[in-house]
Amino acid sequence: MVRLPKIQMVGGKAMTTSDVLSIGTPVSLIGIRNGEPRTAIGTVCAEVPLIVEISVSDTDWATKGESLKVLFQNSGNFETVDSNILSVTKFSGKVRIELEHVSWEKSNRRSYERKIAKVLTKCRFVSEDSDGICIREFTVTTNDISLGGAWVQADAEICKGTIFNCELSVGPDSIVKVLGVVAWVDPNGKGFGVEFLNFLGDSYSILQSFISKLAA
Repeated sequence: MVRLPKIQMVGGKAMTTSDVLSIGTPVSLIGIRNGEPRTAIGTVCAEVPLIVEISVSDTDWATKGESLKVLFQNSGNFETVDSNILSVTKFSGKVRIELEHVSWEKSNRRSYERKIAKVLTKCRFVSEDSDGICIREFTVTTNDISLGGAWVQADAEICKGTIFNCELSVGPDSIVKVLGVVAWVDPNGKGFGVEFLNFLGDSYSILQSFISKLAA
């Protein structure tokens, strides 16, 4: 079976994943294991079929047949590729993950209608410093929110491209759990924009209901 890359029209020109995911492109792989999002940083080492190389320590959750999102930057914007794992090959401290059924989706949280909303949000992400790898946690408040993302008011030190778990308290007993990426950071340190990548469980419908109530 021949696997063709997803074609998308951009500015009247037909583009494919291989136009932007060339060999050497840094990417993040995002999956779900036991109800929790997992991520790994890798590099494209083949275009068609798409193969990503990452370190062995990052792949205990990646198995054949599982669905993954591939997150990358294109002209400064974050975009995602939805795919399935065709094979996982380990060698010399590295892992090569071959992906199939590649479907390219241009991400743009601004295409969703945003609503002003103060939502308490717990954030958690993996950080590496001189003491090694650790889990950082902090709590922030959104200024606005949509199904595609949120603008967060915070002075937390966080870099564009950071992937983290979010828990948004949209009601007394309603928690939205989603994996997000920092898509933009205010240069004056007043906050950052979050783009939502993967919703856990029924979190998407919970957020949809919450936003509908804001619009009523």
